[in-house]
Amino acid sequence: MRAATRRALAAIAYRTGGVRVLNAIADRVLVGRLPGALLPARRPDDAFLILIYHRVNEERTRFRIETTPAAAFRAQMKHLARNYRVLHLEEIVTRLAGHERLPKRAVAVTFDDGYADNYHHAYPILRAAGIPATIFVTTGYVESSAVPWFDRVLHAFEHATAPSVMVPGVSGPALLDGEAARLRIARRCLYALIAMPDAERLSEVERLERALLPAGAPTAPNRMLTWNQIREMAAGGISFGSHTVTHPILSTVDPERVRQELTASKRALETALGRPVTLFAYPSGKPADYTDAVVASVRAAGYTAGLTTSVGLNARGGDLHRLRRVKPRAHDLASFALGMAVDSLVHEEDG
Repeated sequence: MRAATRRALAAIAYRTGGVRVLNAIADRVLVGRLPGALLPARRPDDAFLILIYHRVNEERTRFRIETTPAAAFRAQMKHLARNYRVLHLEEIVTRLAGHERLPKRAVAVTFDDGYADNYHHAYPILRAAGIPATIFVTTGYVESSAVPWFDRVLHAFEHATAPSVMVPGVSGPALLDGEAARLRIARRCLYALIAMPDAERLSEVERLERALLPAGAPTAPNRMLTWNQIREMAAGGISFGSHTVTHPILSTVDPERVRQELTASKRALETALGRPVTLFAYPSGKPADYTDAVVASVRAAGYTAGLTTSVGLNARGGDLHRLRRVKPRAHDLASFALGMAVDSLVHEEDG
């Protein structure tokens, strides 16, 4: 009911011009959000938003990482083209480094992981709308039938035939009585797995796959991008950045492994594209998923910017290796438009 109420309120704001009013206010001021309070603040110079997507397709299953239907994505990109200045993230970073002003309502569009549907569904929509974007590729999965560990877990729960399973960190078996229960327990497992050391996580993924007895193969052909698709999109105006080789949580692996993940993925992309790759996105990207030492390694590897999944606005003077991103609040256009306006106006203050 709460989701339906939020959609209804967003629709009213969209139809009555409330979204336009919020955007106009956000062009001039900022509201800082502190625990228990909203406080007016000076709008920072050269404020900009970075949107994060993962997948764009028509799959109806809920056992996927943040999938946006193609029709919804098309409407969202048209809204951005009409109401914002969408720039390549590389251009934003270059302007900030060179002390060149950003336009009002600057936005960058990004994708994480490197799914093939970015090519099949998102890319034609981006071209039609004239929207640039950056795709952060997990290079070890390019042209591979393998998929990231979190997709393996979701697949195993989606197609589980076992009646119950032991969940990491929970005593006693969890009952898998219906789709809602399987989805809830799958998400609980993902959160637990993220916090584990890398070797332990992969071992636990394999245990879950054996215990759940999923029907069907855990991988699917052509789920991830190919190098030819990456080169074609690059020729068509899409930028690419690194998302490591194997998508480890970098705070859970040793410094040498961090270095290898950063440099090998960068080298693979540069070899394929014939140009420097200067942008990086931290796997998972929450503050617990990377450390100060990891950020230093990202800089040392030659990346000029690093993207997190911490929510919020960015501005000149901020740390380019800890850039924030925002997710679409919902698939419907009204909620998306209202969410963009709110994210432009209300900033989560640090501290």
